[in-house]
Formats: sequence, C-alpha cells, structure tokens
Amino acid sequence: MSKKVIIFGATAIVVIAIAIVVSKSAWTASGAAVPHIQSISPTSGQIGTVVTVQGTRFDSKNNTVLFGSGAIVNIPAQNGTLTFTVPAMLDPLCIYSRPSCKLPSQPTLPGSYSVSVMTKNGTSNAVTFTVF
Repeated sequence: MSKKVIIFGATAIVVIAIAIVVSKSAWTASGAAVPHIQSISPTSGQIGTVVTVQGTRFDSKNNTVLFGSGAIVNIPAQNGTLTFTVPAMLDPLCIYSRPSCKLPSQPTLPGSYSVSVMTKNGTSNAVTFTVF
C-alpha cells in the first residue's frame, strides 16, 4: 500500500492507493472472464501473413487484435480461434473511438510485435509475433 499526501493550504488530505492482485484465472471486477491466448501460428512472417490465434473467452463477433501499437478491429472468433492478417500499416486503436484521435498510421517494419486480443471484458495476455 502506498500513501500520497496532498497539501491544500493548512489542510492535508491523505490519498491511499491499494493494489489488488487478480489471480491467474483473469476475472474482471464485474465477474466476466478476460480473453486468454494459448498460442499463435505462425509466430513469424511477413506483411500479409495470415495468423491463427487459439485461445479462450474470445467474443464471437467483436474482437480487436492489438498488434504492436496498432489495432485490427471487428474480428470474429469461432470455437476459440480467430485469424488476422499482418497489416502493412498499424492503425492506432484511438482512431476507432468517438471522437477519433488524429494519430497517423505507422508502417509495419521488421521486428518483434506484441499481440493480444481485446474484448468488451478486457485484454488478454500478450504473445510475440516477429515480422521479417
């Protein structure tokens, strides 16, 4: 537990921050389970490679794959499997929000990228995909 004291004139206000550790079963505060990636195949490839993600607790229609700093939206899943194509450009997730941000898309360059799946219940663990 950490404490932070904020002084307003002669009055001191103590703010207490409490860290809550969530078990590995990955349940949100509302009781809904967040997605979990078990594997991806392949684990490396070039732009245009189709990647299969195996896991649990994906949404049947509205998954977002977070690929490095980019987002690939509205990906369906069936029986714990979803697929996406390694994009040539990484669109930031905020461009899909309302109002959208003005951040530019970035080219996908060779290197390692963190891959996770986001649903309305939260974001999965991350695995690595390498673009060559």
